Amino acid sequence: FFFSSFFFFSLTPPPCFVEEYILVRMKSAAETGYCFNIRRLRLQDKLVLLRYDPIGKGLGEKSLIQKKKKKKLY
Repeated sequence: FFFSSFFFFSLTPPPCFVEEYILVRMKSAAETGYCFNIRRLRLQDKLVLLRYDPIGKGLGEKSLIQKKKKKKLY
């Protein structure tokens, strides 16, 4: 009896959960090719950031960074 009950409980799958965060690739709107990955909440609005672009024309120039695609759920 002990073995059968242990076997039953060990094969039960873990409870399902919804991932809170997703990993998204952010790409520069200036089309310089600069991109980076960032983690954001799954239910949050789409991200648009004003951030430093190291490949930009001027030194210290900030550029608009937009969400390009979803990478991974976790």
